[in-house]
Amino acid sequence: MPARLIDHRYETAWWNIELPERWSIRDDPECATFTANLKGLMQLSAYRKDSDIAVEELFELADEEPEPESVEIGLFTGLCNAHDTQGMGWKKWWPAKNRTWMSATDNVPMRSAASEILAAEAVLKTLGVRSWLPESGGGFLTTMRGLAAGAPAHRQ
Repeated sequence: MPARLIDHRYETAWWNIELPERWSIRDDPECATFTANLKGLMQLSAYRKDSDIAVEELFELADEEPEPESVEIGLFTGLCNAHDTQGMGWKKWWPAKNRTWMSATDNVPMRSAASEILAAEAVLKTLGVRSWLPESGGGFLTTMRGLAAGAPAHRQ
């Protein structure tokens, strides 16, 4: 199923999210890019495993500095961290639900980082998981670092 936007709800085969008015979307092969204005952007990509994602796997996948901390985002639980570099504020999330793991990154100029990151968190709380199975087509096979040896992960 190709991604689509219906009444401010962005849907892919594996996940969906509610977008506020005036947010725009761009589909790229690697991720979906959302913007609320011309200052910053949020990017989301999804992966699906043949078994549930364990918290230990998230820590291996999120091997970023500073050390990620636990977070609950709507129906998802996972990790997040924040930092700034070269005048930009960055926040990264690694939420997971059952077999689906997301990678979300928000980066904005420091002067507007606090309010824009709060807006991104509010949008991420609307994340939902769809029941489409990668084996039925539409995804492609990739390997996620830190997963059990030989256990395939599908990316969308």
